[in-house]
Amino acid sequence: MKRDYGFSLLLLPRIILLTLAVFMLVERSGVRYKISYPSAQILSPEKVEIKDYFIDKPIDTLLLFDSHSFAGLEHEKNVRYVLDSMRVKYDAFDISSDGEYDLSKYKTVVVSFIELEKYRDKIFVLVEWVRNGGRVFFSIRPDPSPVFNGIYRKLGIVSKSDGLIVAKGIEFVSDLLPGTEGTKLGTDFIASNSYFVQLDESCKIHLKSGDKFEIPILWECRYEDGLFVIINSDQFNTKSDRGVIGAGYSLLEDVFVYPVINSSTFFIDEFPSPMKAGRDEFITKQYGRDIQNFYINVWWPDIQQLAHNYKIKYTGAFLETCNDSVQPPFKKQPENEEYQYFGGLILDNGGEIGLNGYNHVPFCLSEVGVNQKLDYPDWPSEEAMKFSLYESFSFTKSLFPDNKITTYVPPSNILCPGERQLLPEALPDLKVISSLYLPGQAGLAYEQEFSEALDGIIELPRIVGGYDLSSYFRWAAINELSLHYVNSYYISPTDVLSDAGGPQLGWEYLHKQFENYIKWITNSAPGLQNKTALEGAMAVQRFARLAMKTSQVNGSFEINLGNFYDEAWLMMRTSKKPVSLDGGIITQVSSDLYLIQAQKSKVIISFEE
Repeated sequence: MKRDYGFSLLLLPRIILLTLAVFMLVERSGVRYKISYPSAQILSPEKVEIKDYFIDKPIDTLLLFDSHSFAGLEHEKNVRYVLDSMRVKYDAFDISSDGEYDLSKYKTVVVSFIELEKYRDKIFVLVEWVRNGGRVFFSIRPDPSPVFNGIYRKLGIVSKSDGLIVAKGIEFVSDLLPGTEGTKLGTDFIASNSYFVQLDESCKIHLKSGDKFEIPILWECRYEDGLFVIINSDQFNTKSDRGVIGAGYSLLEDVFVYPVINSSTFFIDEFPSPMKAGRDEFITKQYGRDIQNFYINVWWPDIQQLAHNYKIKYTGAFLETCNDSVQPPFKKQPENEEYQYFGGLILDNGGEIGLNGYNHVPFCLSEVGVNQKLDYPDWPSEEAMKFSLYESFSFTKSLFPDNKITTYVPPSNILCPGERQLLPEALPDLKVISSLYLPGQAGLAYEQEFSEALDGIIELPRIVGGYDLSSYFRWAAINELSLHYVNSYYISPTDVLSDAGGPQLGWEYLHKQFENYIKWITNSAPGLQNKTALEGAMAVQRFARLAMKTSQVNGSFEINLGNFYDEAWLMMRTSKKPVSLDGGIITQVSSDLYLIQAQKSKVIISFEE
């Protein structure tokens, strides 16, 4: 019997189109989401004592510095930061002064200056002190001098060049810093003035230059009953180098413990935000799609899949418009389906939506002269800035009524100091500001430390960003993972477009490089906790308030914690094998590094005999 399919064939396309229309309607109506708020809380603003919390904590470290050496001032500043961050209680002595100190009071000494000739009367006393059991860390390479020639063999150096040569890059010989053994980088930005040295076989090399010379850059070497740790470089002087300085210092003691933050945050700048219409040359060539179609069907599914695979919690920085309007009234955006769609998925996946602002224009007045340098208009008044915040806050709340705006990411990472106080006035739930950890372009960025400000707002800087990290950013990420056990990373959807220079490499390549970084941080940092910005800020606040004292008690290692609230995170470096821990949980990170989750204010560790 002959069958007539004509009507069915006509009806099938209509059914498909109707199904797609229903799907698009559901999609455009927004994503149903459930907001997951952390069980912990931001602590109430409180002035706490840290350095002198434990009155009986001994001062067993001496920092030697030279106030008359301009070349070493920045280095000394970063050494002090590292010691403070690690809760090392120390005395500081200026070798250019007429003062005196009693070396017998200390267990460790840090030499943070380069002109040993100024210290010629005391350097040999220091070396003899090491021979009898003292421990010295040269945090910067000394200059060539007769004095250095008189002591270099005691530092494990068998032979050396008379002068200095340029050593490029770094190769990590050991796992001194987490996840780095065998890694080579920095030949494009690290150019150390170093000695060409041959070391005694008993010395242990941790870093060497990444060039053909393979010059030892950081090593430790026993000198009879004592220990020397040497950095053979004059380049580790900035925030990006602090992890190496901290790791070098941590080698001085048989068991060394210091507080860490333990937080991994991933920000998506300007997201959700207005989606650029039209076509992009490279995206069209690679995918045959317009920009909006690419973001919805390629970029976002890839970014989401990474979150699912690696348990990432994204923090989006909401941007209402891309115009440069600075005069109120500020126009509310009429279209909100895409905002709701993307934002709803971030929240539903356990993420957070913070605020980037009404537009890209940094909060700076004309008299400061900042915005003009980047071709942005000046805000006419602080009132105008406030009105823009009111508008973006109101618009965001209309889309996500249950979401609290607790995190602010300054547009272009710029926030002038005088305008910072406007933020909590206009954003009632503000707890966190996330700008940059490293200096930004032309020194204009709002540069932060991981800290709690006097007004109670938590400074949670982003360390590195971009899908394909530069060698310098990779170095900075390694150093902060070592010092604070923290990852703070940002990407932006617009960095994929041709006007940002990204697509020449292709999205597949950029996506793969981003995933490679996530894999590295996941594999290199056991126990590192994925957090939203608000959760990361809570970890920073607890770290910033924590006081610590360690001691040997009845053969065990005892850690006492001050300003302990609910938990604290510590890092322990030791060549000993821990066999028991009371008051917390321990996780091995590398051959001699252990992450400790302190669950009580006293933690007791026993080691294998």
